Amino acid sequence: MEVTFVSTDLLDLTSLKDNDQLFEKFLFEEPGGHISIEELDIDSVDNSLRLVRYAFNCNDGFNEVFRDEKTILYDLSSVKMGIMSFDTLEETYKEWISISGRHNNMDEYGGLIGLIGYVNRHKDKQYLFMKIGLS
Repeated sequence: MEVTFVSTDLLDLTSLKDNDQLFEKFLFEEPGGHISIEELDIDSVDNSLRLVRYAFNCNDGFNEVFRDEKTILYDLSSVKMGIMSFDTLEETYKEWISISGRHNNMDEYGGLIGLIGYVNRHKDKQYLFMKIGLS
């Protein structure tokens, strides 16, 4: 399933819920050539939540703000400052593989590097959302 991270100063749940609106409003090339959203392929909702707990070093503090048959949307704004460092990822990556049951490969590691970099580039934004596509 596709897991999309969006960092913004605008609280626009309507656009975040709908993929067409999300990409129209939030997808663009940032200075430096980075894309304005981050996407990961995660195999389950449970592992998406494990990812948040692992990468942001938290057990709670993030809230589900929307759910329907196609989408779950979480507000991670209150935990975004806890994103792990690249060094911590290097030291604890095997723990992630163990707790998630995911494959140890460059796509997996690269996805985590991408997420850490994305969150660090957007710490100045007011909101961080994680959208899980269920279909």
